[in-house]
Amino acid sequence: MNVLRDIRELATIGGPACLAIGVFDGVHRGHQALIAAVQEAARRRDALPVVVTFEPHPLKILRPDNAPAILTSLDHKLLLLERTGVQHVLVIPFDEAFSRTPPEAFIRDLVAACRPLRLIGVGFRWEFGHRRAGNVSLIEHLGTQHGFDVLELAPVTEDHDHISSTRVRQ
Repeated sequence: MNVLRDIRELATIGGPACLAIGVFDGVHRGHQALIAAVQEAARRRDALPVVVTFEPHPLKILRPDNAPAILTSLDHKLLLLERTGVQHVLVIPFDEAFSRTPPEAFIRDLVAACRPLRLIGVGFRWEFGHRRAGNVSLIEHLGTQHGFDVLELAPVTEDHDHISSTRVRQ
């Protein structure tokens, strides 16, 4: 598996890209469903599926006193991601400076690095960027401007409850 450590390295993968973006702590069934949906979308678009994740968990930087217990180390997360069949993973170092990135700038950086960007896939009601100002509506707006599609995965449920990292921790 090819592990990238900088957004600009997306330019090295050699083809159009479809991105599954998230923290992916635990790589649980909800995460696996998103990755599988992006893999299928990439196949249909003759593109490469890429998982984009963050290290450390953003809340460890943003709210260290209230950060959740981590379900998987980075090495374990990469092993679990590899088992999903993905060949490319971008691990973005999440630090104080990155946390101040406006959501529009984050998406534009992804667009600039991919050759071209065909799709961004995210989980249900995903929020991102400085002060969580970005959401799926913003990604859709930017997708219209920059020519990529957006996939927001519906919640994956078990026993009428959403599967999430929070639920796994509980």
